[in-house]
Parts: sequence; C-alpha cells; structure tokens
Amino acid sequence: MGRLILLFLGLLLSYFDLKTKTYPLFVWLLASFLLVCFYPMTGLTWILLALAGLAFLGWIRMGEGDFLYLATASLLLNLQEILYLIEISCLLGLGYFLLTKEKKAIAFIPCLYMGLAIILLLDF
Repeated sequence: MGRLILLFLGLLLSYFDLKTKTYPLFVWLLASFLLVCFYPMTGLTWILLALAGLAFLGWIRMGEGDFLYLATASLLLNLQEILYLIEISCLLGLGYFLLTKEKKAIAFIPCLYMGLAIILLLDF
C-alpha cells in the first residue's frame, strides 16, 4: 500500500513539476502524513528534510521539492535503495538534458518518479 501511495504521489508531483514548475506542499504533506502513520521516520528521512530546509533557504542550488520527495521515499526505502534512486534519476535527467534543445533547468521530480518506478519494478 505504501508503494502505491508513493507512486501516486510521484505521478501527481511530476505533473505539477512539468506543467507549472511548482511543488504543491499540501499534496506532499497529505501523502507523507499517510505514510508516516505506517512507516517509521529514519535518520535518513530527517537528513533529507534538513536538506530540503537548506534548499528552501537558498543554501543549496536544488529545489526543495526534490529533497522532500526523497524524504518521503526514504520512509519505504533503505539507504542503498535511495542511493540507487538518486543515481538512476540523475542518469535519466542527464539523458533528458542532453536530448533537449533548450538548455535550462529541468523538472527533476519526473526523473525521481521514473527512478523510483525502476527501483520498485526491479525490487532491489
């Protein structure tokens, strides 16, 4: 059930990221609250939430939504799976960036979503 919620959250957030370049915090909070009721928060979750806060403050040049999505994924995945997720997502993002004609910042949540789908499909 948790995997289904995480996949649905990724699909919904990917849509928002692609269309409006925004991250609806209420949607993330609602899905994360549902998952926290069944899965414990780990040290990795807290670290990713702290990184999201630093990104929000502008100390990290990456969207805070990416870290928030990874924090939610860390409720279900262990550190090794999160590292695989980041690696696969970066490769997908790099491929997309190289194939597009416009060289600007890309929406990364869809890359994280596809990476998560690959991780869950391969069931590391």
